[in-house]
Amino acid sequence: HSSFVYGVGCLKKMQNAREPTLHRSGSGVLYRSAPHSPTLAGLSFVTTTSPNHGPGWSPIGSRAMNNPPSQRDSGSSVGSSSGDTALGGMRLIIGNSNQQLGRDIAAALNITPSDCRLGRFSDGECSVHVQENVRGLDVYVLQSTCTTKFGECGSSVNDHLVELLLLLHTLNLSSAARVTAIVPYFGYQRQSSKTVSGIPLSAGAVATMFDKMQGTAILRVLTVDLTKGAIQGFFHKCSLNNLWAEEVVSKTLEERLKGVEGDVCIVANQNTVARARHIADWLGIKNLVKIVERRDEDLRQVESLQLVGTVENHFCILVDALIDTALTIVAGAKLLKEAGARTLICFATHGVFSPGSLEGISECESIQEVWVSDTLPQQDNLAKCPKLRVFSVAPLIALAARNLHLERPTLAIDNDE
Repeated sequence: HSSFVYGVGCLKKMQNAREPTLHRSGSGVLYRSAPHSPTLAGLSFVTTTSPNHGPGWSPIGSRAMNNPPSQRDSGSSVGSSSGDTALGGMRLIIGNSNQQLGRDIAAALNITPSDCRLGRFSDGECSVHVQENVRGLDVYVLQSTCTTKFGECGSSVNDHLVELLLLLHTLNLSSAARVTAIVPYFGYQRQSSKTVSGIPLSAGAVATMFDKMQGTAILRVLTVDLTKGAIQGFFHKCSLNNLWAEEVVSKTLEERLKGVEGDVCIVANQNTVARARHIADWLGIKNLVKIVERRDEDLRQVESLQLVGTVENHFCILVDALIDTALTIVAGAKLLKEAGARTLICFATHGVFSPGSLEGISECESIQEVWVSDTLPQQDNLAKCPKLRVFSVAPLIALAARNLHLERPTLAIDNDE
């Protein structure tokens, strides 16, 4: 009888040694540790940094984060690329659309971007290879769905959207515990309602694509300043967090208005009245002026503008969500100047700047400065337009990502710092 009991005890110990153990990380994410098997003791696993992409893969236009291999501690699920122990289970992958913003966010979080190779096959298809073990981790992917470098050498909004979807699919296949798509500029958001028959709900179609990416990993989307809050209703399976950049804009404006004398007013159109009111309250500006615009059926050309309020001898701040063709702000600037505005500067979160827009801004004598954020890359645009200024939303996104990882409210203030 004693031999039988001893044998059962040994069998249970062997089973416990082979079964993986569930652990909970600091962010609350469950992950499995490797089985404690004596046959794996003393073995080290090495991953190569030169994957075989197969025939037809072109390194031209590809990007590889050539970081030194992470130091892998025994007993941990994967080596940490974070300087903050609280963010040890967090990884950041930077897409091709806005690498500078990605590096700024990584610096704000004090983490090293994960190794990821992004390129093109010879026929133009996107090639994606995540070169780091992300099993059981909380992974963040930065990619604005925008067009960069208009022309033959640039990448379109469709290229960056497909690249992002392939990255999310890859992370699902790699058994990441949780995946967050950081999309600072959410493309296809301007067609979010049916104003006439025969047009799509483009924002809803893109949201459906993200919902389809929901797999074994928990998926969420983090974006900045949607033009219309109703777009959040298109997401059903994955959650959407929309960050408002009003505080960043307000602080930037506060620094810009130092030394400005005389009356100041905030100018908004019918889509940015709430945003302009919040900025005015933050800065203590009581004068809020509205521009009412009338557009054609395609919503592309401005047919007429009407000013509601007084701007005579005022320092005017024109607030908008995004600037694409710049036809609206140029027409609005001329209207404000004719109404007696002393000085005019423009603030917008997203600077899309289609071909010809920067030239139109430079030639408009009524506009003194145009401020946009870095949700889209602006390095080339700064050289083209001397009136252009850029403020960063990297600290805003970094704070939101850190709080999401630590299971805190998105924009909660970290009392530990």
